[in-house]
Amino acid sequence: MADREDVRRMLRQLTWTAASTHANGERAAVAATGHGLTRWQLLDLFSDDGRTVPSAAREMRQSRQSTQRLADVLETSGLIERVPNPGHRTSPIFRVTPAARETLAQLDQSVTEWIDYVGSQLSADEVEDFTRLLARVREIADSYRTD
Repeated sequence: MADREDVRRMLRQLTWTAASTHANGERAAVAATGHGLTRWQLLDLFSDDGRTVPSAAREMRQSRQSTQRLADVLETSGLIERVPNPGHRTSPIFRVTPAARETLAQLDQSVTEWIDYVGSQLSADEVEDFTRLLARVREIADSYRTD
Protein backbone atom coordinates (compact mmCIF):
# COMPACT_ATOMS: atom_id res chain seq x y z
CA MET A 1 0.00 0.00 0.00
CA ALA A 2 1.28 3.43 -0.95
CA ASP A 3 1.96 6.07 1.69
CA ARG A 4 -0.98 8.48 2.12
CA GLU A 5 1.17 11.61 1.78
CA ASP A 6 2.85 10.26 -1.36
CA VAL A 7 -0.58 9.59 -2.87
CA ARG A 8 -1.74 13.07 -1.83
CA ARG A 9 1.28 14.63 -3.58
CA MET A 10 0.68 12.48 -6.67
CA LEU A 11 -2.98 13.50 -6.88
CA ARG A 12 -2.09 17.16 -6.32
CA GLN A 13 0.41 16.96 -9.20
CA LEU A 14 -2.17 15.20 -11.34
CA THR A 15 -4.69 17.97 -10.64
CA TRP A 16 -2.24 20.73 -11.55
CA THR A 17 -1.05 18.81 -14.60
CA ALA A 18 -4.64 18.42 -15.77
CA ALA A 19 -5.24 22.14 -15.24
CA SER A 20 -2.14 23.07 -17.25
CA THR A 21 -3.01 20.60 -20.00
CA HIS A 22 -6.57 21.92 -20.12
CA ALA A 23 -5.40 25.54 -20.30
CA ASN A 24 -2.95 24.84 -23.14
CA GLY A 25 -5.53 22.85 -25.07
CA GLU A 26 -8.18 25.51 -24.49
CA ARG A 27 -5.95 28.34 -25.77
CA ALA A 28 -4.99 26.40 -28.89
CA ALA A 29 -8.53 25.23 -29.62
CA VAL A 30 -10.15 28.64 -29.21
CA ALA A 31 -7.45 30.34 -31.27
CA ALA A 32 -7.85 27.83 -34.12
CA THR A 33 -11.61 27.37 -34.26
CA GLY A 34 -13.39 29.48 -31.66
CA HIS A 35 -14.48 26.26 -29.92
CA GLY A 36 -13.26 25.46 -26.43
CA LEU A 37 -11.94 22.20 -25.07
CA THR A 38 -15.26 20.95 -23.69
CA ARG A 39 -16.88 21.30 -27.11
CA TRP A 40 -13.90 19.50 -28.61
CA GLN A 41 -14.26 16.64 -26.14
CA LEU A 42 -17.97 16.30 -26.82
CA LEU A 43 -17.48 16.39 -30.60
CA ASP A 44 -14.82 13.73 -30.24
CA LEU A 45 -17.20 11.51 -28.26
CA PHE A 46 -19.88 11.90 -30.94
CA SER A 47 -17.40 11.36 -33.79
CA ASP A 48 -17.30 7.58 -34.02
CA ASP A 49 -20.71 5.97 -34.30
CA GLY A 50 -22.41 8.69 -32.30
CA ARG A 51 -23.85 8.29 -28.82
CA THR A 52 -26.55 9.56 -26.55
CA VAL A 53 -26.20 12.59 -24.33
CA PRO A 54 -26.43 10.50 -21.12
CA SER A 55 -23.61 8.26 -22.38
CA ALA A 56 -21.45 11.27 -23.25
CA ALA A 57 -22.20 12.90 -19.88
CA ARG A 58 -21.07 9.78 -18.01
CA GLU A 59 -17.84 9.64 -20.02
CA MET A 60 -17.11 13.33 -19.41
CA ARG A 61 -18.12 13.10 -15.73
CA GLN A 62 -20.62 15.92 -16.19
CA SER A 63 -24.29 16.25 -15.53
CA ARG A 64 -26.67 15.15 -18.26
CA GLN A 65 -28.25 18.60 -18.24
CA SER A 66 -25.01 20.50 -18.88
CA THR A 67 -24.02 18.02 -21.57
CA GLN A 68 -27.46 18.40 -23.19
CA ARG A 69 -27.10 22.20 -23.22
CA LEU A 70 -23.74 21.89 -24.96
CA ALA A 71 -25.14 19.33 -27.42
CA ASP A 72 -27.96 21.76 -28.21
CA VAL A 73 -25.40 24.49 -29.00
CA LEU A 74 -23.41 22.10 -31.21
CA GLU A 75 -26.59 21.02 -33.00
CA THR A 76 -27.66 24.64 -33.59
CA SER A 77 -24.16 25.32 -34.95
CA GLY A 78 -24.58 22.49 -37.45
CA LEU A 79 -21.78 20.39 -35.94
CA ILE A 80 -23.90 17.48 -34.74
CA GLU A 81 -27.19 15.97 -35.75
CA ARG A 82 -29.65 13.76 -33.92
CA VAL A 83 -30.76 10.46 -35.32
CA PRO A 84 -33.35 8.08 -33.92
CA ASN A 85 -32.11 5.66 -31.30
CA PRO A 86 -33.61 2.21 -31.93
CA GLY A 87 -32.81 1.29 -28.33
CA HIS A 88 -34.50 4.26 -26.65
CA ARG A 89 -37.39 6.31 -27.98
CA THR A 90 -36.65 9.51 -26.01
CA SER A 91 -32.83 9.53 -26.06
CA PRO A 92 -31.60 10.22 -29.60
CA ILE A 93 -28.13 9.40 -30.84
CA PHE A 94 -26.01 12.41 -31.76
CA ARG A 95 -23.36 12.15 -34.42
CA VAL A 96 -21.04 14.66 -36.02
CA THR A 97 -21.67 16.31 -39.36
CA PRO A 98 -19.08 16.77 -42.11
CA ALA A 99 -18.54 20.33 -40.81
CA ALA A 100 -17.68 18.89 -37.40
CA ARG A 101 -15.14 16.51 -38.95
CA GLU A 102 -13.40 19.54 -40.48
CA THR A 103 -13.53 21.32 -37.12
CA LEU A 104 -12.09 18.26 -35.34
CA ALA A 105 -9.23 18.14 -37.85
CA GLN A 106 -8.53 21.84 -37.19
CA LEU A 107 -8.65 21.25 -33.44
CA ASP A 108 -6.25 18.32 -33.68
CA GLN A 109 -3.89 20.41 -35.82
CA SER A 110 -4.09 23.32 -33.36
CA VAL A 111 -2.34 21.34 -30.62
CA THR A 112 0.26 19.59 -32.78
CA GLU A 113 3.03 22.06 -31.94
CA TRP A 114 2.35 21.78 -28.21
CA ILE A 115 2.15 17.96 -28.37
CA ASP A 116 5.44 17.85 -30.27
CA TYR A 117 7.04 20.10 -27.65
CA VAL A 118 5.88 17.91 -24.76
CA GLY A 119 6.91 14.77 -26.65
CA SER A 120 10.38 16.17 -27.31
CA GLN A 121 10.95 16.42 -23.55
CA LEU A 122 9.95 12.80 -22.77
CA SER A 123 11.15 9.36 -23.78
CA ALA A 124 8.82 6.85 -25.40
CA ASP A 125 9.08 4.70 -22.25
CA GLU A 126 8.09 7.64 -20.02
CA VAL A 127 5.04 8.32 -22.17
CA GLU A 128 4.03 4.64 -22.13
CA ASP A 129 4.57 4.28 -18.37
CA PHE A 130 2.69 7.49 -17.57
CA THR A 131 -0.20 6.58 -19.85
CA ARG A 132 -0.51 3.20 -18.18
CA LEU A 133 -0.35 4.78 -14.70
CA LEU A 134 -2.98 7.39 -15.61
CA ALA A 135 -5.31 4.66 -16.85
CA ARG A 136 -4.81 2.77 -13.59
CA VAL A 137 -5.45 5.86 -11.43
CA ARG A 138 -8.61 6.63 -13.42
CA GLU A 139 -9.80 3.03 -13.00
CA ILE A 140 -9.26 3.28 -9.25
CA ALA A 141 -10.91 6.72 -9.05
CA ASP A 142 -13.90 5.47 -11.02
CA SER A 143 -14.32 2.51 -8.68
CA TYR A 144 -14.45 4.70 -5.56
CA ARG A 145 -17.94 5.36 -4.26
CA THR A 146 -18.96 7.56 -1.36
CA ASP A 147 -22.60 6.49 -1.27
